[in-house]
Amino acid sequence: MVSNHFSRADVFYRRIIRNTFFAKGWGSLETYRGLQRLKRDLFNAEKFKEIVLSESVRIDKVKESSKQDSFSILDGHFVSPLAKYYPGLLPKESEIAYFQAVIPKKHGSNGKQAMCIQLAGTGDHHFWRRRNLVAKPLIKENSIGSILLVNPFYGSRRPKTQTRSSLNHVVDLLLMGCALIIETSVLLNWCEDQGFGPLAVTGVSMGGHMASLAGTFVPKPVAIIPCLACTTASPVYTKGVLSNAIAWPVLEKQLEDTAFLEELEHICRMIESDGLNARNPAGLNLSAFSQELTNVMNNPVNLTSKSELDFGMLHASTVSSDRTMYNNCESVSFEMLAKSFKTQLENNIKNKIPKDISILSSILRNSKEPMKYEKAMNFITYLLDITTHLAYYKKPVDPSLAVFVQAQFDGYIPNMDCPSPLEMWPGCQVQYVDSGHIFAALYKQDVFRKIIAETLDKF
Repeated sequence: MVSNHFSRADVFYRRIIRNTFFAKGWGSLETYRGLQRLKRDLFNAEKFKEIVLSESVRIDKVKESSKQDSFSILDGHFVSPLAKYYPGLLPKESEIAYFQAVIPKKHGSNGKQAMCIQLAGTGDHHFWRRRNLVAKPLIKENSIGSILLVNPFYGSRRPKTQTRSSLNHVVDLLLMGCALIIETSVLLNWCEDQGFGPLAVTGVSMGGHMASLAGTFVPKPVAIIPCLACTTASPVYTKGVLSNAIAWPVLEKQLEDTAFLEELEHICRMIESDGLNARNPAGLNLSAFSQELTNVMNNPVNLTSKSELDFGMLHASTVSSDRTMYNNCESVSFEMLAKSFKTQLENNIKNKIPKDISILSSILRNSKEPMKYEKAMNFITYLLDITTHLAYYKKPVDPSLAVFVQAQFDGYIPNMDCPSPLEMWPGCQVQYVDSGHIFAALYKQDVFRKIIAETLDKF
């Protein structure tokens, strides 16, 4: 089971990584209009198939490994279908999808060549991490191949105006998700053309959630293994430790423009309607999400205090009374966590971690400040729910082939604020690792690989 306590390591790590997301605001209304057209087409099975089949994969380079390793590395690319069907939505730098395939020279014991598409998590801009922590060991242990895709807005696809992983606009995150859904299907089709199978999609953190979304668009059974991910992205940015990295003043100020807000609200309602038409799950009152927008824009709720956000404490507050599926949970003691954080700082200063005691001081000074930016927080909750919540997507063809791996003390992915995957996809499994987010991402890769192999063995 997940806990309502966050890993201290997650809180501390977030403190020493100084970057800001969405520093340039929500994005243009024209981009949101394009996003609405894109999502409408995604939910049309025939249109989606046409988009996916419009581009072919090209292999640019093949590198053979040593006899001891027994695998080949293929570097390839294809034009993202978004560039053809929705010109201008992606930055020019993101229009070419680059990938690396790591393929064993010998098939598995059953004579089949299983393949796993790995989507990148936040901050994973290149191939090295996934290739060495997952792909190569998967080959050695289970003869399972991997395809590593570069995310739009990341690595060789990163816009020149973007700093590292800090997406400039909220809409960039949504475009990344839509692009990955389509590009994953392009690669799955390529795998089938090569005779590979069975097939899986996986990822860690953001990559895990992207994998779950992509898996819902595959018209046949596929293994789906989201690691360190939940069922919607909204609490990641509003309740997890990443909430401190959001440019809330910029987002709030942009919503003060009444004309902008009203038009964005109109577009959001169309996006939500398309999602509702795609899937109206039994037992989930999705109309609550729509009512939520009206409620929160007119009557902002009492969200968590700044100290709770700073320390990643879970709170019973939600943006809609209809969403009773979110469990109430006790907050972590402020004094206890502050003491632990101070100890962690003192211990790590000796290890050349930046000597920034002012971090703790600023937290203590601001612990009593009331929370600001309610309108921005509420709107981003609504926007991310209607675009990333699994409730707005069809279930995968075979949910029994889906296994979610969650960290019990995850400070980045507050699972207690999300519906369980078991509610969204009856028949799937949820397994837990006894750690926080950062520790699991670094040291639980063997668990992820084991579950990938076990799930592919079900075919």
